[in-house]
Amino acid sequence: MSSLLLCLLCSCGVQNKALGEGSSVASQKYRMVVTFPTGQISGIMAIKHTEEMIYGTAINEFGVKLFDFVISGKKCKLKNVASMMNKWYIKRTIAGDLHTLFTEQLNI
Repeated sequence: MSSLLLCLLCSCGVQNKALGEGSSVASQKYRMVVTFPTGQISGIMAIKHTEEMIYGTAINEFGVKLFDFVISGKKCKLKNVASMMNKWYIKRTIAGDLHTLFTEQLNI
């Protein structure tokens, strides 16, 4: 059990919509809560997925971007990580959890 990331996504309020006419790229929006031993960060996570990759971003309730991520194959790469979360052990935990949550959508 991850002590850094107790609950990442709450599936209530999930929205699916295509980005354009004839586009096979879909987007989804999730509510999220990242729990640390000394507090928590809540906000929304928006993702777009294609057949090969999933792109996403996490934003807190005040509109501050926490991180961007890209999932492709068996890798999840975090980018533009906020300074408060830019620790190797936090990034490794979040990347692993995101990969586990979204790999079914990539049919790996």
